[in-house]
Amino acid sequence: MLVNYAFHHTSLDQIENLMIAKIIAHDVPNGCTMAESFGTELILPLNRALAPGASTTIAISSSGIALSLGVVQSISI
Repeated sequence: MLVNYAFHHTSLDQIENLMIAKIIAHDVPNGCTMAESFGTELILPLNRALAPGASTTIAISSSGIALSLGVVQSISI
């Protein structure tokens, strides 16, 4: 359902990288939802409609992704 919402409210050229994430928990005081995707913990905007344990699809812009062949230290992207 989230993918359909994204396609209806975003032009297709803005959707670059879709990933499945599992909701871990909500941190209401800090306004975020914790999720996990492929072993990596993600911090997302708060979405109480997604129950812990549920799966959802997230979109990440290519400008928000950095790749490294080694340990990353003291970097600004």
